[in-house]
Amino acid sequence: AIGDIHFDKVSLLLSFETASDNATNTANPPSAFVDSSVYGAEPYDSNSTRLRKDTRGLNGNVMEVWNWSAPVGLSFYAGERFDFGTADFTIEFRALITGGNSTYSFPNVLACPEFGIRKLDVNGGYQFRLGASNVITSDTSNILPSALTPIMLSRASGVYRLFVNGVLEGSYTAAGALGVANKLIFGGSGVGAGIDGSERFYGFYDQLRITKGLARATASYTPRTTPFPPYAAQFLGNVKDATRANAPP
Repeated sequence: AIGDIHFDKVSLLLSFETASDNATNTANPPSAFVDSSVYGAEPYDSNSTRLRKDTRGLNGNVMEVWNWSAPVGLSFYAGERFDFGTADFTIEFRALITGGNSTYSFPNVLACPEFGIRKLDVNGGYQFRLGASNVITSDTSNILPSALTPIMLSRASGVYRLFVNGVLEGSYTAAGALGVANKLIFGGSGVGAGIDGSERFYGFYDQLRITKGLARATASYTPRTTPFPPYAAQFLGNVKDATRANAPP
């Protein structure tokens, strides 16, 4: 496997290598998150999430958010790793939203008080929110209907860009520092003015990565089709191409 030459800037990496023994128990799934490759920030809450075997995941597993009747999602404490300041950064994940609480129309994909990414109902586009403002909204043409779609949010020199399946959907320029004062949640309730705390969804995630200090893309790109190397492999002498030819976004 090719290592990530920018690994020193990675704040969070989850490549979902290993599913738990009971990950295929769909009747009574465990309220537990199990993963062998968390790097950067341990989750403090994994309510209603589980790792399950699924061929749609690049490692053969996906994280499922399976219960929208209670606050759900995979949560991480705020801290230095999510204090982006005014620097460049990249947030990446793959997502498939299969349902949501019938009361709500905008399932949260990524939520914190300062910013978030949500979906405009199960069949709509993705939307980046900065504070309480909707600043970038994608159309639906690049969303994969039955597979996990690669989503990327990057910021380079104050310009935010939202990508869906590698296609640049829009940009927004805003000055000022950005951080996460409380917690960062994938697939769960919001925790502040930027995202409605009730907007949660049912669906799947794969390949989460946050890079602090680097915008991995500023124009449309070809999404990777292989999983991120697990964090341990980054230190075991993997080839790292100094030209970055072998370090896809």
